Amino acid sequence: MYRAVLCLITVAAFAAPNPSDDFYHAIRANDLTQLRTLISNKANIDIKDRHGATPLMYAAAVGSVDAVKALDVDAPAIVPLIAPPPPPPPPPPPDASQARMEAPGAIRVSGESQQAKLVKQVPPVYPEAARQAGTSGIVRLGVVITKEGRVRDIRVMTGPGRDLDAAAMQAVSQWVYQPTLLNGEPVEVVTTVDVNFASSGQ
Repeated sequence: MYRAVLCLITVAAFAAPNPSDDFYHAIRANDLTQLRTLISNKANIDIKDRHGATPLMYAAAVGSVDAVKALDVDAPAIVPLIAPPPPPPPPPPPDASQARMEAPGAIRVSGESQQAKLVKQVPPVYPEAARQAGTSGIVRLGVVITKEGRVRDIRVMTGPGRDLDAAAMQAVSQWVYQPTLLNGEPVEVVTTVDVNFASSGQ
């Protein structure tokens, strides 16, 4: 009889801590808002009641799982696993009209200005298949003219079709220009050349 009464008094004493302590009031009332406010205000979460129990121990004893989670500030934080965003796709390769003419030290000259320095112009051969198909139009080429006036690095910028593009490149590769001088010295030139294919002939 006395042993049972003593056991009940011990449990009741542990379950009823000092009523002046705000932590224990919040735990007993299951007031998580008040509990979090106390923690955010840097209240002493290691305070002990007259039985030596901390708020965390008391919350565990009364079975308040939410209070235990709130008070267990030393537990490792749960960091959500968020996959990093995928890398951006690579830029598309430049098309022929955007291709840069690589000629270090060369100067850029308009096609109209460079046309005046043309000393040898081989006419293009109109492909018979393109003529029969009625394909016509202007092939614009990007070229580099060497210090000697020869044409190199020919690239199709725009054109009506492969047959005419190839015919224009074949002809222009044989063209010769007067050397372009800069401060009395010949320099390479980056320019454009237009070759016109008319359905009625050149």
